[in-house]
Amino acid sequence: MPMNGKEKKTGTLNQEWNSTQQMKEDMIAALYEQLPDCYDMLQHIQIKLLKYSENVTFLINEYNAPDQLVRKRVFRINRPEYHSVAELEGEIQWMKELSTETHLTLPEVYQGKDTKAIQQINVKGIAFTGIMFTYLEGRMVEELSGAALCKQMVQIGKILAQLHIQSQNRDAKIRIERFSWGISDFFGNEARWGNWRDFSKVHGMT
Repeated sequence: MPMNGKEKKTGTLNQEWNSTQQMKEDMIAALYEQLPDCYDMLQHIQIKLLKYSENVTFLINEYNAPDQLVRKRVFRINRPEYHSVAELEGEIQWMKELSTETHLTLPEVYQGKDTKAIQQINVKGIAFTGIMFTYLEGRMVEELSGAALCKQMVQIGKILAQLHIQSQNRDAKIRIERFSWGISDFFGNEARWGNWRDFSKVHGMT
């Protein structure tokens, strides 16, 4: 569904986002119904949850026939009231810059049928923004341990160095909207991810 500039505020963001398995099931059902309206897709699709965290990420398998896998893509539902559309557009802009100005391999962003990269998915009356990416093979860092993890941490350090160099040298006239990550954003009373004192594993340590 194209973005219409009228995103519905949930009013109970944390409760909705941190709710039970039902939210995930509702999202998958909405994607089966609405993704073919947003993108050119093959006749048969299979949707699997990859990660439910700051955002919700799904693997989209597309088939010509039930047993003929043709394409994999990734669709990310963005947490509502967390990033604005302008900030998401800034993320896409930075990904384009990194793809051309560094040696990093990044996923590409698909445009919808309306030629826009950011689409809207409605889940039980709540409007979510979402973006479709190409699928890149790999493993999550949390799946690694021991020598494999140490080796990957070296690679992550090299990636971070390229991100830092590009951010320092990029054309500052091309503005990218992103919110700040200052001390108050991490530890203040209005911290973006909540007050750290409320985290259950911290109780008894302060």
